[in-house]
Amino acid sequence: RLLLCTFALVLHCGTMAVAQKNASAALIVDKVDDGQLTMLRGNTLPVANAQNDVGRVSPNLAMKDLILVLKRSPEQQAAFDAFVASQYDASSPSFHQWLEPAEIGEKFGPSMADIATISSWLSGHGLSVDEVSKDRMTIQFGGTARQVESAFHTQIHNLTVKGEQHIANMSDPQIPMALEPVVAGVKALHNFNPRPLHRLGSSVTRNSDTG
Repeated sequence: RLLLCTFALVLHCGTMAVAQKNASAALIVDKVDDGQLTMLRGNTLPVANAQNDVGRVSPNLAMKDLILVLKRSPEQQAAFDAFVASQYDASSPSFHQWLEPAEIGEKFGPSMADIATISSWLSGHGLSVDEVSKDRMTIQFGGTARQVESAFHTQIHNLTVKGEQHIANMSDPQIPMALEPVVAGVKALHNFNPRPLHRLGSSVTRNSDTG
């Protein structure tokens, strides 16, 4: 039992050491160049197509509460997953040692240097950086449609879907390749809100014979 406890403690300390090392290391090491782009695939809705398209939005259209979703390095993510698993392991020193969002950001989030670089890139396109989440996994920003289109190299169009008016990006956004190690995607360059998939059933009566 002592051996197992010692092993668990060593594993926990090793995991935390890896996490802290990676959390402080900047992953954006190349110059941010808008001439060298990579595509954020899977960030376009299927309904953003020619059939529903009714033209480009006004370039001055205000787009608020946009969210840039960040990601951890593979090593950070593995350390984070291991730590979360250890919180549910009764034999682990981390059992039920819950963390505040700010602690998660400090131990397992992107570095503040990377967040500063991304924020500077957004600001360079005229976009406002409104908030960085405490866990460092999202950056809330906003601006005009023209600024969004310039930063993400896509177009924002008006759409008519099932009789309702919406806006959405018509192609997957693109970002400088230098930002790719930390940026996962954009949520969301459209105003479609999620809806529940369930449907209410009809009234039923209880069969007194069968229960």
